[in-house]
Amino acid sequence: MNIFNNFLSNYKENPNKVFLQLKDSNKKFTYLDIYKNTLEIIHRLKEHKKKKIGLILENDQNFVSAILASLYLKICIVPLNSKISTQDQKKQIRNFDVNTVIIDSRLRNKFKNFKKIKKIFIEKNNISHLNKRNKLKPIEDTDFDFLISSTSGSTGDPKGIVLTYKNKVDRVNILKKLYKIKNQDKLLISTPLYHTLGFRLILFSLMFGNPVLLLNNFNLNALQESLRDYNIAFYMTVSSQLKTLIYYSKKNFPNNLETLVSSSDSLSFKEVQKLRASFDCKLHECYGLSEGSILTDVNLKNLNYKNKHNGKPITGVSIKILVNKKLIDTKNIKGEICFKSKYIFKKYYKKDMTMFFYKGYFKTNDFGFIDKNKNIKYLNRVNEIFKVGDINVYPDDIKKKINKIKNILDSYIFPIKHRTLGNVVGLAIKCKNNIISKNSILNFCQKNLSPFQYPNKIIFFDEFPKNHIGKIDKKQFLKYE
Repeated sequence: MNIFNNFLSNYKENPNKVFLQLKDSNKKFTYLDIYKNTLEIIHRLKEHKKKKIGLILENDQNFVSAILASLYLKICIVPLNSKISTQDQKKQIRNFDVNTVIIDSRLRNKFKNFKKIKKIFIEKNNISHLNKRNKLKPIEDTDFDFLISSTSGSTGDPKGIVLTYKNKVDRVNILKKLYKIKNQDKLLISTPLYHTLGFRLILFSLMFGNPVLLLNNFNLNALQESLRDYNIAFYMTVSSQLKTLIYYSKKNFPNNLETLVSSSDSLSFKEVQKLRASFDCKLHECYGLSEGSILTDVNLKNLNYKNKHNGKPITGVSIKILVNKKLIDTKNIKGEICFKSKYIFKKYYKKDMTMFFYKGYFKTNDFGFIDKNKNIKYLNRVNEIFKVGDINVYPDDIKKKINKIKNILDSYIFPIKHRTLGNVVGLAIKCKNNIISKNSILNFCQKNLSPFQYPNKIIFFDEFPKNHIGKIDKKQFLKYE
């Protein structure tokens, strides 16, 4: 299948059909609007064929048209986070050898001093008036380097994940197969389009013709209104956004959702229960990463509190656990999760790939195991496990118990450097109405945790510091060391 050609067919069949709606402004864009906008961007990019193009754009019609233009011209695009510092932007542009950047004109002042880079500023309402004789033709379905995406949560020094056009086509196809999304189903995208999830979802809509409601900036009110008022049938988002929804919105609100999918991090069983109470639709959670897309999927309605897991590998994926330089699938043996997949990325940009694989399996840096029913259980990032003295501390073991305390909404466990023990445990707490005391938490810990798991420092938050996609910003906790 060919994403660009499918879009072209939909445009020819029904040019006045609304394809894209922006939640912030409530503006609607038909296939004809997007087609004309794409013509304009193609016109401005023609001289940059076979180069890498950076995108510093908001979630809007210009981002969508830039994707289509890059497909048409077979350009490799590098979507960049517009919210990070210009210093970090410049570093990424330099690291990924970007020589031309398409920039939202509203950010003109921020980036006007970029040197040695060709800048193309795109107006907010950039709908082309080029002569209709400028017609776009179908393109050949070729396998080229289409996207360089930054590793999740990165700012100034990310690894560049190189994805081919075929990678992206395979990934949108498995999404349709897994969740049986119908072509008329309206999609909600609430993650940035520079993030691999948002990018994949907009490609899905271009491929299959699904109408899209797009949020530029995530917030609770916008999300609630989107689900209540816009007839959304399919919604897939990062788990941190769903946690905001279930903890801070009313227990139930009207919606037309048919399928809800949580991605990017594991929900606790308590959070699964809250989702079940709030949504009467298909509920799924997928485990994966940008390098491999979806690895496992689980129907959340089938889980119970004694058996919370991440499901079985999807079709085309094989998972093993790396323990003591051996790849195993023995039940309940903890180690690094490794995988082979039809959907794996091509490479890291300018990196030696041998160190990231073991006997043909990609090392995820995720710590977990395979249970007796062949389900995968993700526990922590390998680099989040730390030692207190000579004993390994697994943050997830502590988090599970702490989160059972009444009125605690969430917790985060992190290491604090110690002169003799190497590390001690730091505990960040988000609680309901600030009605919990340190003493009550310490009393609980003494009864329910091993001594090496006791928190040395407890910090209370109204909201944990978050990064650009709503994950906990771990760098913000370094100051407590």
